[in-house]
Amino acid sequence: VPEIQQPLQLRLGETIMLLGYDLQPTVVRPGAQLRVTLYWQCLGLMGTSYTVFVHLLDEEGSIRVQQDSVPGQGTLPTTSWVKGEVIVDAYEIALTHDAPPGLYTTAVGMYDANTGVRVQMFDEGNKPLGDHLLLSGIEIPAE
Repeated sequence: VPEIQQPLQLRLGETIMLLGYDLQPTVVRPGAQLRVTLYWQCLGLMGTSYTVFVHLLDEEGSIRVQQDSVPGQGTLPTTSWVKGEVIVDAYEIALTHDAPPGLYTTAVGMYDANTGVRVQMFDEGNKPLGDHLLLSGIEIPAE
């Protein structure tokens, strides 16, 4: 397993563990790219192909940029995962040139594209955490 900037142990449903994430850079200029790398581990076989969502939220919680994709930019559907396997799943989020300055958060999670239903998350103690995770914040500075 590669070194993970922000290690976690969050379970999604019964069959997926989010081992952590990398978020770079933490200060992003308008027009630049934010790279989000998610580290998933397969806990068991899946009959459902889940879609990952990565949403950049402004201070009001509105989605400014979003990227939804089957893991591995479409090449690693969850139905092909093998128990114990670690999947390194990277997303490049392009900020618009007119993105207003401020503090932003990134929300990530998974959903079933057929139903739109998001996968519920649980912490190590099996406490429900809802259907998304908020990553550490990023800043878009004023020019």
